[in-house]
Amino acid sequence: MTASSFENPPPSPALLEGYLRAMAPFWHPTCPTAALGKDPMPIELLGKRLAIVRLDGRIAVFSDLCPHLGAALSLGSVVEGRHLRCPYHGWSFDGMGRCVDIPARRGLSIPAATQAETFPSTEAHGFIWTCLAPPARYPIPDFPELSDSHFHLGPWKEGSAWRASAPRVILSQLDDTHFSWVHPGTIGSAAHPETPDHKVSRTASTVVSRFTVWQRAEAPSVGLGSAAAEKDPLPVSYVIEAGTSSVRIRKQRKDAAFAVFQAVSPVRHDRCRIFWRIARTYDRKTESDPIHDRVQDAILEEDRRVVESQRPWLLPPISAGRIRYLGPCDLPLVEYHRWMEELGVPQL
Repeated sequence: MTASSFENPPPSPALLEGYLRAMAPFWHPTCPTAALGKDPMPIELLGKRLAIVRLDGRIAVFSDLCPHLGAALSLGSVVEGRHLRCPYHGWSFDGMGRCVDIPARRGLSIPAATQAETFPSTEAHGFIWTCLAPPARYPIPDFPELSDSHFHLGPWKEGSAWRASAPRVILSQLDDTHFSWVHPGTIGSAAHPETPDHKVSRTASTVVSRFTVWQRAEAPSVGLGSAAAEKDPLPVSYVIEAGTSSVRIRKQRKDAAFAVFQAVSPVRHDRCRIFWRIARTYDRKTESDPIHDRVQDAILEEDRRVVESQRPWLLPPISAGRIRYLGPCDLPLVEYHRWMEELGVPQL
């Protein structure tokens, strides 16, 4: 094997621009609502620097670039709770990006060219979402457990950043045949490596896979107890809904239900931030949240190690044959891959 076999050259400038442009007209997660304080917060999304701030009680998302001399608005301050002030010369903007004050020109009219660039935002599931090329093509996928009183809700958590593209990350969460090999100490069972009988469908904004697998009875993600035990595996029913930048995983074991909503924030074509929030009908104590979050973090870290090794950064077209899907066992991945191609997300 030659050294070039391990190379992962970046996409060409034209391909990269096409990828970022195609991903822009979707709602993308930026940060938990609770993470936004009184000061503006810098965020990078699809290679674009943003400044997120709350003005007049509403979320506003700015390009992190003052139209005057290009200073970062995220270094600025909030004036009377209503305006974002640039740290360089004090220009101030309302939540729509209109310049409302230029200290050096007070008493004179404010030119229209002083408008700062802003983007639509919304809050859903305790998270702030934004769209860089409105209108958004799809609504934000549902997280019905959020309003179901049978479920205890944990906090939003963030794990390690992934050096991978958003489609690669989401495909790893939709993949239902790797549990035995990637997660043998958490949710996998070496005794049951067989492919589940999954049923795959689409909604308006997701690819959905339904299947049942045998998993250890005592894994915290499907019931109480320790993740170390391999004894007494039980059938666990899954529903996985994969969107353009989120994944909802619902597990049912007897009378215990577990759901995790994962928000995938595409920082660049080769880097993502992964956030999650857990809901469960068992072990409803708040003090147990860190236990379940540690298990979720361990599972994601097991996935990250493998996904970051995948080549190339972006998915090659199915027709190229560089990814060899093998019939029914890869059906959820094929369906998601086809959806990305239908959406015009460029492939290598």
